[in-house]
Amino acid sequence: MLESAPYPSPWFLRINGVAHAFSRQLGCSCARCKHIDYAMAKPPGIPAPFGGWPDPPWRANTSVSLLFPDSEDPHRVGAHVLFDVGAGVVESLAASGLHGLERLAALFLTHWHPDHVIGENMLGECIRRADATRVPICLYCHEDTFAKVAERFPYDMSHNYCHVPFVNGVPFKVQGLEGLEFTAIPVRHGKYEGCVMYVVRDIATGTRVLLAWDIDGPRATMEDGVTRNVDVFGDPALADVEMLVLDSNTFQVSHNTRGFRRHGTGHTSFLEAWEYVQACRPLSLGVVHLSGHEDWTGAGMLGHGWTDEEWHRAVSDYALSHPVAGRQVHVHRLLQGTVLPSSALRGPAVAVAT
Repeated sequence: MLESAPYPSPWFLRINGVAHAFSRQLGCSCARCKHIDYAMAKPPGIPAPFGGWPDPPWRANTSVSLLFPDSEDPHRVGAHVLFDVGAGVVESLAASGLHGLERLAALFLTHWHPDHVIGENMLGECIRRADATRVPICLYCHEDTFAKVAERFPYDMSHNYCHVPFVNGVPFKVQGLEGLEFTAIPVRHGKYEGCVMYVVRDIATGTRVLLAWDIDGPRATMEDGVTRNVDVFGDPALADVEMLVLDSNTFQVSHNTRGFRRHGTGHTSFLEAWEYVQACRPLSLGVVHLSGHEDWTGAGMLGHGWTDEEWHRAVSDYALSHPVAGRQVHVHRLLQGTVLPSSALRGPAVAVAT
């Protein structure tokens, strides 16, 4: 078990992956599938800011890590908290060049879909082989999510993980990380129960990060049939959050009908998700779960096959022309491997002249 330690500030947010479930599709000729940047920049190999890799040879599913430098050796990671572990996530972490990533304090799951859990076996076995005293790994997720993953991965859930239940909407702490507070907030994602987003709050600075991916559109209702996703984001407790990491599976549409093929994405589009931005008024924003394959093609349509850079430009341009609460929302360029210090999450404050 992880012992409490006075981890120094700032801590770091690492983007392990930004990809949709089908990150590259065989037989697809769009730029997102065919453009590959083989000249990947070498990361610093220590907990420090890093720009990340646009369109890398492999795209990891959407995942985020919180990294805390070791109090005695700041060149190493002293504690690590991981959110979702889909395909390519462990490889992305290994490519970071960071030492100490096996010091995993907790794994959080947003829900049980394969692109968010399929790497749990590799992760668990890596941690066990690196340091057997660090298993079982504390696994935080909704009880319905745990029931699903336990059904699908019974060996791993009984040998490498220990489920830690929480109460939705009630802040809690992870052992060894007394300076952070976590809150799970239920959201609607298709017909599936147990889907949550997470708020991470730095108690000393008040900095909050809202990790909100794999959600339906703003009008989708919760189990009560009344509360909408957008109402959840409008909770005063989320107002003016310093950073919002947001699901943007497509840019324009959430459903596509091309001939006889029908694609229901089960996710919000960026233009729909802007209602979430308006509801919680974040100081900064980054988009993840990028696909664009379900965006329509044709004159006047946007999003299909966009590369990472095209996504970033489009989101930045939209935010620039759509101020929220009298200020510009800063857009972070989130790529696979991007590392941001906690002190930079809020972005620069830019007021809008009236």
